[in-house]
Order: sequence, then structure tokens, then C-alpha cells
Amino acid sequence: MDNVKSVKNDAPGTFGSLQANPFLWRDVRTIPPRQWLLGSSLLRGSLSLLIAPGGSGKTALTVGMAVSLVTGRDLLGMKVWGGPKKVMLWNLEDSQEEIDKLFYAAFKKWDVLQDHVGERLYVNSGLAGDGLTIATDEKGVVLNKVTLNDLVSLISTLGIDVLIVDPFVSSHRVSENDNGAIDAIAKAWANIANVTGCAVLLVHHTSKLRGSENTSEASRGASALVNAARSVTTINRMTKTQALNLGVEEHEHSRHFRCYDDKNNRAPPAAESKWFALESVSLGNHPLGCDGDSVAVVVPWSSQLVVEQVTNTQIREVQKRISDGNYRKDSQSPDWVGIVIAEVLERDLSVKNVKAAIKKLVGEWASRGFLAEETRKDHNRTNRLYIVAGEVIPQ
Repeated sequence: MDNVKSVKNDAPGTFGSLQANPFLWRDVRTIPPRQWLLGSSLLRGSLSLLIAPGGSGKTALTVGMAVSLVTGRDLLGMKVWGGPKKVMLWNLEDSQEEIDKLFYAAFKKWDVLQDHVGERLYVNSGLAGDGLTIATDEKGVVLNKVTLNDLVSLISTLGIDVLIVDPFVSSHRVSENDNGAIDAIAKAWANIANVTGCAVLLVHHTSKLRGSENTSEASRGASALVNAARSVTTINRMTKTQALNLGVEEHEHSRHFRCYDDKNNRAPPAAESKWFALESVSLGNHPLGCDGDSVAVVVPWSSQLVVEQVTNTQIREVQKRISDGNYRKDSQSPDWVGIVIAEVLERDLSVKNVKAAIKKLVGEWASRGFLAEETRKDHNRTNRLYIVAGEVIPQ
């Protein structure tokens, strides 16, 4: 450092080409608030990342996000800030037909009509010839400036609020493990968000999880992509153990997944994961009038579907009703105690997940002493397990 010379200019706080900027006090009300677009994951002018294992429902989720945004409706438990938004979804791995099916299934599920969408939705398929390659590897990463400039112009001209690119790996032709190259590409996407003022969401795959939890560190390839993103949401499928604990039939666990805000530099992390389920919707597109294709639609799901907001009054009512009859523990019996609980809680047992959740509720109430098991003989003189009232909750 001895040979480094200090060159001071006349201006205070200026040395050579460097200048220290003094903090300027101002009315805090003049500082513009952050412009969130969807929940606390999509922020205007910022790059966000969605990391998911294959087959987890990520594409159906992005379609659901797009429909929520363009209609301005909270369909997924994520608030759309400031009314309907313009969305461009660039799917680089599915055909236009398959993408259309996902959208029409979502429209059918949520009763969305053409007038509800207007001219706010743009959908491109890479397999239909709408490629989007912003960088190639020619003895080092080369950014496709023509494509980048055209994309900026397209977003600006159409007034796009949110751009979704699915998957990220198909938007470039460089090694995923080259940190320097991925850093340049990630910053190019971040620059598009900054210059146009839109939110850019890149969908990215995980490496092989081998049963471990999906986190931002499990994203495939170089870490530079995660580092460049302001928000990183991860998707994890429901495990069989979680299904058991959450009241979901074991064979249904693969239709559930959760999203967690694994990295968010501009909002506090979510206190807990958001759960979703994949619900089959029949398009009715068969030429003979049959149901046609069955397509997955992402819907919010809660493990508290049945037990939320259960009051002491409701528990006392269940205890009163079962005291006057013979109610079985076996959920296959026509005299199952869960039927009484469903009636008191005004829940429909034909709805998916409700029966499993009530079975769990019976166990919880028994463990807390509200219900008890008793062996009795049925009308055939066979010993059966019945559920009776336990400790009565005082008024």
C-alpha cells in the first residue's frame, strides 16, 4: 500500500474518482413504499426465484399465480396488491396445448370468464417456437443483447407487471455449474426487472434431494442464481409422515405440497409454510360429450380444514349427542361418531380431506379427555369399540 498515492480534490469528501455522499435527512413520508404485486414474494423491479423438484406442481402453481394476478383475486392465499395485473408467462418446456389446458382448468375451477381476464394475459410456449435464449457459451458467456433489448421493449410496450419464465435452465445455453456465467445471466434478468419495473419470477429445478428437505441451497447448479434473487420460494412435497399427522389419506400425500419463503431480503420470512393441494378438474373437452381431460389445478389447503375455530360449545354439543346413542369408533361404520362431529361442525364428509381430518380430531379429543373409548356388544353380540363422552367441559 506504500506506493498508493492519495489524490484529494477540492470538493469535500472527494478523493480522485471516489466521493463520499453525506446522508440527506428528509421527510420519511417522501420515501416511496415497496411495490408488492403478489403476497410478499413478487416485488416490482426485483428478481424472484421458485425452486421445485420435478413433478411437484410448480407449473400448475405458476398458472394459478398468473390467473390470480390477471383477475386481481386472491385465489391462492396471496394478496394481489393494487388490483389486476398484466402477466406474461413464458413456458419453455410444455406445448401450447398443455399450457392452455392448465389455464382452462384453472378458469373452470375459479369461475373465470374472458371478461375477467381482459387483455392482461400473455402466454408463450418454447415448444411452439417462442424460444427465449438470453445467453450462450462461446468460450465464455455471451449475453444475447438483441433478445434482451427486445424483451425490455416488449415488456415496456405491453406494460407487463409480472414476467414468469419456466424453467430458468431453458432460457440460456451455458453450464449450470459455471458460477461466473450464471451470475451474469441472473444479473441480466435482474436488470430487466429493474429497467422495466416489472417483477421477474424464474422457475428453477432442484438437484437430487434423495429424501432431504428442499431449500434454496438445494437448487441445481451454481449458487449465483440464488444470490442474485431478492426472494426465493421453495416447494416441498408432503411426506407420508406429514400426511398422517395432518389428517390426509396416505395415498393422497403426493397431491399436496408446501411453499416456504426461504430467502426474502425485503420482507420478514413467513412464519410457516403455505400448503396447497392439486385438485383434478375435468375440462369437458371430449368430442362425444364425455368429461375429457383431467387437469391438475392448485388450490390452497389447510390442515385445519375441519378443526379450525372449534368452540367449547361445539364440543359440549357433541358430548351431549353421543350420550344419547351408540356411536362407533370405526369410520367405516354407519354409526361412526365422526358423523355427529361433522353435523355439529357443519362440515361435509363428502369433501376430500374432511373425513381424514375428523378421524384425527376424534383421536385428539380422546387424548384430551373430551371423548373416551368403551367396549360394548353390538346387536350381533360382537364386541365393538364405541366412543362415549369424556370429561364434560364446564360452561
